Amino acid sequence: MASNQFAYIMLNILISELTKYYFWDFDFEKAVCNHGFFMMAPNRWCPETKTLQRPLRLADGSTSVIAFIAHTPGDICLRVQISGVKHLSEKDTAFIKCQVNRMLRLSEILEDFYKKHPAAKEKGFRLFRSPTLFEDAVKCILLCNCSWKKTLSMAESLCNLQHTLAYVLKNETYIAKRQGKKFIPHAEVILKGKTQPLNKRAKLELNPSIEGMANFPSSKELAMVDVDYLNMHCNLGLRAKVIIDLAISIESGKLNLKEYESPLLTIGSIDGDVSWFPYDDISRQLKKINGLGPVTCANIMMCIGFYHQIPTDTESIRFIREKYDRENCSSETIENDLKEIYGKYEPYQCLAYRFEVLNEYESTVGKLSELASSEYHTLTRRIKSKERVGESNGE
Repeated sequence: MASNQFAYIMLNILISELTKYYFWDFDFEKAVCNHGFFMMAPNRWCPETKTLQRPLRLADGSTSVIAFIAHTPGDICLRVQISGVKHLSEKDTAFIKCQVNRMLRLSEILEDFYKKHPAAKEKGFRLFRSPTLFEDAVKCILLCNCSWKKTLSMAESLCNLQHTLAYVLKNETYIAKRQGKKFIPHAEVILKGKTQPLNKRAKLELNPSIEGMANFPSSKELAMVDVDYLNMHCNLGLRAKVIIDLAISIESGKLNLKEYESPLLTIGSIDGDVSWFPYDDISRQLKKINGLGPVTCANIMMCIGFYHQIPTDTESIRFIREKYDRENCSSETIENDLKEIYGKYEPYQCLAYRFEVLNEYESTVGKLSELASSEYHTLTRRIKSKERVGESNGE
C-alpha cells in the first residue's frame, strides 16, 4: 500500500462565517500569541512562517492528524493543511474545523467588551485556548504552584506519553471487541507504575518507534493509568492524582465537560444577556474534583468563556503591585484591588487584566510571536528580573 507520508488535504475556513467582524480585521498572529497556552505542547508556533502546528483529533476521538494552520493578512479564509491523509470525511472535516474554531475563539462576540476597552479592540485582543476543554483543564492544573519552566516541561512529558496511551487504548478496545465486550477505560487501571512481574500490560513503556508529533492525551487515555505510572513518566507530583480523577470523572459521566466545550458557549455569545449562563453549575461540578482549587477553577472558567473572575495568585499580586504602585497588595487585599481596578469592565474583567499582562510581557521581551521556543521557559524569569532592576534603580 502506498505511503501517505507526503499526502495532505487543504481545508479553508471562511472567517466571516464564524466571526462578528470583517475578515480584514482578523489578525491570526495576535489570535494565537496572546496567552501562555500557545507555548505549551503540543502547540508549535513558527515565528518565520507565522504558522501554528499541532495534532488535532478526527471525529472518532482517538485518531490524530497533524495540522498546519495559517492565515494571510486580508485573506477571507484560514488555511488548515492536514498532513499524512488523502481523504477526510465530512464528519472529520467538521470536527477539525470545530477544534480550530475553539482554539481561536472565532465564534466569540466581544463587541460589548471592545466598547468598554478601545485599546483591546484596536489590537483585536482575545485569548487563545486548546481544541478541547479537557486539554485546557489539565493545562490549568499544570500552572499551579510551580515555575513556568516546570509547567512547560510537564505538558511536553504528557504529550510524549500520548503515543503509548493511544496504542494501549486501541489495543484494549480491540481485545474487548473480539470478546464481544466494550472497553471501559476508567473501569480498570491498565498502566501501573508499580507492577508485578507477570503484569505485561502494565509494563508497556514509551513507544519511540512511532514517528510524528504526539497529541495531548485525552480523558480516555489518562483514565487508564495510575498515579505512579503517570509520575514515573511525567513527574507531575500531586497534580497526577488530580488529573487522573478529572479524567475518570469525565469518562464515568460524573462530570460532563462536553456540554461546556462548544465554541459558542461564552459570555460574549449572546448580546447583552448573560443571565442564562450555567456558571454556577459548571463551577459546582469542577469543585467536586478534589485538588481543583479556586485559581485553577477560575482559569478553567476563563477557558470556557467566563471572564468576570480574575485568578488571584502570586503573579496577579506581583502585577498589581508593579503596574498600579499598590505596594501593600497582598493575598488579603487582592480581591478588592482587582475589583477597584477592573470592575468597570464587568463581565470582562479577566480579559482586561490579561490584556495588560500581555502588554507588560511584550514591553519587556518583545512580541511573544517572535520568541524562539527555546526562550519560552525564560519568560517569567525575565519579567521578574526587570522588576528587580526597577527596584534597584529606585523606580
